[in-house]
Amino acid sequence: MEAAASAVRRWPGFCPAFLLVAALSSVFWFGHDDRGYFYRPHQDPQMGLHYWSPHDFESSLNLALAANLSWRSGFRLFTRQTATSGTKWHHYGSFPVGGFVLTKLAILPFAEDLVAMTLAARMLMLALFCAAALLAYDAIAKIAGSRWVAVTAVALAFSSYYCLFHNDAVDNEGSSDLFAVMLAFHGMVAFARGGRLRQLLVKTAIAVFLGWHVFAFLLPFVAVGLCRDALRAGGSLRGSVAAVARSPFLAVGCWALAIGLALLAFNVLHQYFDYGGNQPVASVPAIVSALNRTGLRDHFIAGFQWWDFLQGQFQRIGQLMALPYVLAAPLSG
Repeated sequence: MEAAASAVRRWPGFCPAFLLVAALSSVFWFGHDDRGYFYRPHQDPQMGLHYWSPHDFESSLNLALAANLSWRSGFRLFTRQTATSGTKWHHYGSFPVGGFVLTKLAILPFAEDLVAMTLAARMLMLALFCAAALLAYDAIAKIAGSRWVAVTAVALAFSSYYCLFHNDAVDNEGSSDLFAVMLAFHGMVAFARGGRLRQLLVKTAIAVFLGWHVFAFLLPFVAVGLCRDALRAGGSLRGSVAAVARSPFLAVGCWALAIGLALLAFNVLHQYFDYGGNQPVASVPAIVSALNRTGLRDHFIAGFQWWDFLQGQFQRIGQLMALPYVLAAPLSG
């Protein structure tokens, strides 16, 4: 009887988390009901009307990358290989390998069944999406001091068009990257509130291993932390430099950068030597992709020119990411 009374007294504290878990479970029950991919007409300014979505092209591409990932291939990220005159690897991008490793583990038991592999990978993406929401909920609850504020913020953010459309796409820049960002954010909150540096370093390492987008969170976090430590030193240049050198924020930034460079070097070296090892480094696919995306290459890919890119980002952030699915879906074209 006493246990029941204690549970009733504690129910208001558990209620927000219970509601969030119930809402998140709905993505498994009310998501897309097909077991493979689905197609939708997509209007592109350069390409006109064509059929493409993250659930066909991107999912099949990332599923192929994960399926090909193995010890025998040296953990190369490649879509296919040809053996006409020696083995030729067809590499793709320069993403961290972590998200593909998780996908590989999810599809490993279903290697002979493409439909089952697709479903397993999509369920993994939904699980990572839900885990990201729970991490965000716990972090916001600690910052705001209110579980109701946290569940409201997470419910609004995770019900946006982008989240509900992309959450089950098998995409390394999708739910796995979202989970990575929220994991690092959770570590930042634990460090800011309790000084748990080791926890932040571990979560940062996992996050960088899963995707690059975590650096969008880490850069301002480290920069603001270093500025704060420098200003607290008293104003002298020597004192500020010493404070920055001892700052845990500098350790976090250097740790994340070292892991990121190691992962990038792993992919670049694979591609460099697989393409013969005697070509300019700027011709390596990973480097070409980086130059295209930063506008440093003479030949621009359509959509990566700065003005077009900024317009597209404004639409994504101002409309599709900020509005609930039912309001933003008509705006997506």
